Amino acid sequence: MDDLAVDLKDALRVLITQPPQLFNRHHHRHHRHHLHHPRLHKLTQFIMDNRQKAIFIIVVFLYLYYIRRSRRLKRKRDNISRLTGRQFTNELLEGTDTQCIDLLRMSRVAFIQLCAHFKAKVLDKMIEFAKEIIVPTSFNPNPEIPGNNRRLRRIFKGAIGALDGTLVHAVVPIEEQHLYRGRGKGDCYQNVLAICDFNMVFTFVVAGWEGVAHDSRVLSETLADGEIGFPFPPPDKYYLCDAVYANTRGFMAPYRNVRYWLGDFRRQRPLNKYEKFNHSHAKLRNVIERAYGVLKARFPILKRMAPFSLEVQRDVVIACFAVHNFIRKEGLSDEFFSYYDQPIEEGVDGGDEAGEIQSHGSSANQSYMAGLREEIATQLMPNDN
Repeated sequence: MDDLAVDLKDALRVLITQPPQLFNRHHHRHHRHHLHHPRLHKLTQFIMDNRQKAIFIIVVFLYLYYIRRSRRLKRKRDNISRLTGRQFTNELLEGTDTQCIDLLRMSRVAFIQLCAHFKAKVLDKMIEFAKEIIVPTSFNPNPEIPGNNRRLRRIFKGAIGALDGTLVHAVVPIEEQHLYRGRGKGDCYQNVLAICDFNMVFTFVVAGWEGVAHDSRVLSETLADGEIGFPFPPPDKYYLCDAVYANTRGFMAPYRNVRYWLGDFRRQRPLNKYEKFNHSHAKLRNVIERAYGVLKARFPILKRMAPFSLEVQRDVVIACFAVHNFIRKEGLSDEFFSYYDQPIEEGVDGGDEAGEIQSHGSSANQSYMAGLREEIATQLMPNDN
């Protein structure tokens, strides 16, 4: 093949350097009488020149084709590992500097420090962004805003949103895992408390609690910590919450030991005013179940967390809430919101009335909310579902 390449090069050199007359000698001997005419000579020379050009193009094409097929240099593969993704990155960082420099154009130590720098910067910026976009709702919401259950929102006119906890997967050191094994499950979780409005926009989030912490305890200690800045509603407003929380001023819970979850009413309609209230309450409070559904469907990391420090894991959760709010507030077309805009029958995490409820309101506040709940239950009875 190398000899062929040399011959092709020589042929090209001859075509380029030799004048047309050398290629026309044979033609001149047989047609000598025609060349004495000036115009005919010029025409013959023009034809011969075009023929040479055609040959030249063909030879160049063949030469380039040969070079491409037989002399194409194959790049030596730097990455001979069969691993992909995070496993390959870990292998790269644990290896020698040579491969790291070849692939990343920097040493292993430099790359590790660069990643740590940007990870901290990105999370810090996301936490700042979260403070701007996860903010308390208006305490005077318009009951006519688009959405489900507008009639019920007019009856529960003091409701400004829903409050609930949810479990997020956590990666925890062995010596601390017993604190994070929430609700009898084998995996570890952090407990997250959040509030959302009736548009599935989160208005408050506190993350990082141990999975074994009861939801009512998380709320009670959050209320007691002045640095957290819990958005207490005005005296005539309240958040809807499930039966694991105390029914007191600012927090309206359903009747305990009465059917509550939407799936409980699928086969049988409410039979009395207490069931009627619980069913209506569940329809409205369901908004936070759907908001959590959107959040976890969008961010699979909340179901299988990466092995960061517990502090970073907490910040990752808050960053996910911030992105959720941004998409909703910007009114962007979104398949997750579109799917969860309709009510769902069962809670994402499921409710659990077991365990001692930690009270966080005075007797007077509890009596006030009990009276308001009774008033709404009575008001609901004449109305059909």
